[in-house]
Amino acid sequence: MPDSKEERRSGLTGSDSAVRRLVDQAGQRQRESLSDGRGRAGRSGKRGVDSAGRSKATYNITRPRQDFVREMAGAEDVSQSDIVEAAIVAFYNAWSRGRVDLTGLKTPARSLKATWKVAVPDEFELSQS
Repeated sequence: MPDSKEERRSGLTGSDSAVRRLVDQAGQRQRESLSDGRGRAGRSGKRGVDSAGRSKATYNITRPRQDFVREMAGAEDVSQSDIVEAAIVAFYNAWSRGRVDLTGLKTPARSLKATWKVAVPDEFELSQS
């Protein structure tokens, strides 16, 4: 009877072993990114935030209003996100200066998040004051 058992050897060559090691490391990174709730690998690590740190938001906007955004973005050769961001800044600045009056457009909302819903007509414009 032999004194010690023979070591079991893998049939992998040196390069096969390196490939296996790389695959195992990639799998480990993937498991870590999924297990900590940070979202998909390659992202900034937070859900709803892209790699540049910008927040992602989803809003319910009617199809005709989406078409306005697409039309403007195409005419200006910029992204739709840039058009929406510019519109939000312009609208906020007008609102903060008292040039936006939504009173006549408000109707009761059937929501726990908001008291009012705003029905925006196609001819909606900011006041000149």
